[in-house]
Amino acid sequence: LTGTPAKVRHWEEQRRRVTSVILAGEPARTRANVACGVKQFCGIVFSLLLVTGRLNALAGGAPTDSLAPARFVGWSETTQLRLLAPDAQPEFVPAWQQLLSLPRLTLAVRTRLLFQLGRAYYKTQQPSLAVVHLLQSRQLALRLHDTITVCRAGYELCYGYKWLLQPQHGIRYGLDAVRLARHLRDSTALLTSAYFMLSICAAQVGDDEAALRYDRWQRPLIIARGHHANLVTYHLNQVLPNRRLHRFVTARLHLDSALHLLTPRDPAYLHAMTACLQGQVFSQEGRYPDAVRVLEPAAREACRIRDVNQEDLDLQALVPALAALGRYPDAYRYQRRLTELQATAFEASSNQRAQDLQALYDSERRLRQLAQQRQRIAALQSRTLRREAEISRRITLLVAALVALAGALGVAFSRWRTRQQVLRVRREEQLRNRIAADLHDEVGTLLTRVNLQAELLHQTQPTAGPSLDRLLTNARAAARTMRDIVWSIDAHADTVGSLLDRMTDHLDQIAGPAHLCTTLHAAGLTDTAALPPEIRQQVYLIFKEAVANAARHARHATQVTV
Repeated sequence: LTGTPAKVRHWEEQRRRVTSVILAGEPARTRANVACGVKQFCGIVFSLLLVTGRLNALAGGAPTDSLAPARFVGWSETTQLRLLAPDAQPEFVPAWQQLLSLPRLTLAVRTRLLFQLGRAYYKTQQPSLAVVHLLQSRQLALRLHDTITVCRAGYELCYGYKWLLQPQHGIRYGLDAVRLARHLRDSTALLTSAYFMLSICAAQVGDDEAALRYDRWQRPLIIARGHHANLVTYHLNQVLPNRRLHRFVTARLHLDSALHLLTPRDPAYLHAMTACLQGQVFSQEGRYPDAVRVLEPAAREACRIRDVNQEDLDLQALVPALAALGRYPDAYRYQRRLTELQATAFEASSNQRAQDLQALYDSERRLRQLAQQRQRIAALQSRTLRREAEISRRITLLVAALVALAGALGVAFSRWRTRQQVLRVRREEQLRNRIAADLHDEVGTLLTRVNLQAELLHQTQPTAGPSLDRLLTNARAAARTMRDIVWSIDAHADTVGSLLDRMTDHLDQIAGPAHLCTTLHAAGLTDTAALPPEIRQQVYLIFKEAVANAARHARHATQVTV
């Protein structure tokens, strides 16, 4: 820190205030850490029981025996997914590769298998293969609408592309994972991992503001989960971007917070990261003895555990500090060690890059073979479709010919039936006309003769008695009935006009003896409209009954209207 004493005191006061605010939630974090520790302990116990006892009892052997293809295909889908649930370890890679070649795996099992293989390839230092398998797993998860697997594959791809020095692709997949995870109910863990990977990729691109923004979004999720190690990592990730943005006070505050939260029980990589960052900050502030005091043990510890990357970072900060203190022999010794590490790392990275390129080439070659097979399949399918279309066309023509033949037969049969019905109606009409003519000529003439004889007898013998009156009445009634019967069966009278004329005649016959004025109104009827004989006869009988009832029972009536 540089500046006037008043400004230095002001910065120190601000640092104490922020530190007190950060540490105010320590009891809650402690309770959360205890609960998280209990959950982790229960999970470890359950995993041990599952791996050592339950899985052996279920599969009849060791976990790798359960992953044997001959035995694996015999389990249900739920059991297969449970066998693929343990964390991805390099020793499972050969067994998983054999399972991946099985053709009868369900889509969910194949998705889980590809995801676990991708994570295992990270631990075998093969990021290109990891990215290829994770991309396939993500595509299958999208087909299954498995949002959780899509999110997990997204932030794992973010890490893989960062490893392959293509952070722009990693940021794209990381943002997609964040977008999908926000719609899930319990997405704290997914969002935490996605924001962490996005922060790393943004720092690799050089966008320090984006890296700090992703870390800030990650902090409340870390506190909510109660992960102590993640909170320390968050503070450590805030140091270098803030210093590159010349926010030295904020960087120092985060470093102090990480040092305060760090405990001896934390993982070794957190202690190594903290020591390296602390030494870098001391070197940038000009406190070279403090930097050497922190960095030298950290470099020796990294060399002891063979953590090449961490040792490289420690030596890059340690050599300038030793040179600034005038300890040139030590600086030269560590510089030689740094040169060896960088040469070895360059050679290893070159070999790894060659292996990655070979893996990508093999993957592309398999993709080309798959594309050629798909083209052949598409050609076969198109040929099959053409054959099916030709067969369908011929069947359609045959069906059309049969339908046309059936239609022609149907039309011919319909015309024959119509002709037969017309002939039958004509024969019925001729029969009705002949019967009506016979009745009119024979029976009608006989009844007319009987009626005339009764009239003549009644005129010559007025005192003949009531028997002669009854004979005359019956003769007249028989004549009227005979006329009605002849009219009902006459085919020439099958019209509305004939029915109305007959009804008018009947009203005229009733009007005289009953001293009534009669009126017939007909609306919406055409005289030439055809009328079946059954309907015409029934309507006329109903009409006669109604008029007879009116004339018989309405004694004081003077008018009948129909």
